[in-house]
Amino acid sequence: MLQKDGINKTRVFIAGIIPASVVYGYPGVAQAEINFSEKFISACKPIQTYSIVPVNIIPKVTFVSESSFPVAFIQVRLLPHIGPFRMLNTLLENIIVFFKVVFLKGNIWFYNIRKQNLFLILLLYLFRKKVFFVLADFNPPAKKLSLNTFFLKLLDRSNGIVSLSNKYKSISKNKNIRTLPGITDYSFKETIRERSYNKTQILYAGNLYLPFGIDLALQVFEGFDAFELLITGSGPQEIIDLIETYSARNSNIKYLGYLSYKDYLGILADVDICLSLRNPSYDENLYNFPSKVLEFLTHEKMVISTLTYESIEEGVLFHSDYTVTGIRDCIINITSLPDTTLNAHIEKNKQFISRQFSFSAWDEITKQVENA
Repeated sequence: MLQKDGINKTRVFIAGIIPASVVYGYPGVAQAEINFSEKFISACKPIQTYSIVPVNIIPKVTFVSESSFPVAFIQVRLLPHIGPFRMLNTLLENIIVFFKVVFLKGNIWFYNIRKQNLFLILLLYLFRKKVFFVLADFNPPAKKLSLNTFFLKLLDRSNGIVSLSNKYKSISKNKNIRTLPGITDYSFKETIRERSYNKTQILYAGNLYLPFGIDLALQVFEGFDAFELLITGSGPQEIIDLIETYSARNSNIKYLGYLSYKDYLGILADVDICLSLRNPSYDENLYNFPSKVLEFLTHEKMVISTLTYESIEEGVLFHSDYTVTGIRDCIINITSLPDTTLNAHIEKNKQFISRQFSFSAWDEITKQVENA
């Protein structure tokens, strides 16, 4: 049921976000979830979004929504936000959201399942509410008795799932699963390129963790002096130290730090080749789709990826083995292509992402899951 302004009166969305303009002040908050959720809200138009403010934001903060759709931020800091008191604050947040949605008739959508929304999900199941999930990240259980095993059972009981990874179907018993690996407000239009391609600078952006290949990126560019590696993002101190060690002995490796989104977009605008170096030996990389890949494609970049994805047409990504030699060869191959070939590649990608990951595609797929 839609109101005249397009808001879906039978759909509620629950996430863990803060306004995008202030996320730079909270390095532990997931930028990817904020970017996705904002687009999901605009595409699927829930009558109300409730954000359970990320648990790692310690002080009580009054956030003001920047969305054109209703968003309420739920944050309880009644008790000191440390140790067991943090869990009690989280339980109170879950209870508050529960009483806001339990009497609504309609479909309740969650972005991911995690410890911070677990009690709320259990309450909603107890009251037989219709619960759906957008599943962006899920690591398959390594043990029979684990939190992820419990999460998997709860996901199996849900009314439906839109997963960003097609591989999730292989471990789930839920019969109402659709796959769509990303969302974008990009609309295709033919453009005339205003500058030549930047074939010397390569960007690594995002989470600086070993499963995402930051160590491999450093090895690739050590002594690879014809090309410059630009790194931006946050990670554990030992990884930052590793980056700075490589940077100190290689003038072509530059760590730009954790940038505001505006500054990051400025860097992104200047490069044309980006890296997605997911390590295939980590199971977690096989069950999610990197949001950065879609972001890079949306900004008309060539993307070197060490994984292939069923939902991405062949030829959209430049695929490489997860090796120093493979990535170097891929970089040399891309930078040796004439601009006319690169133009054709970008135009094909623009058509693909505007067709495959549009707002209308997400609105349609959520309706399919709700009505199955």
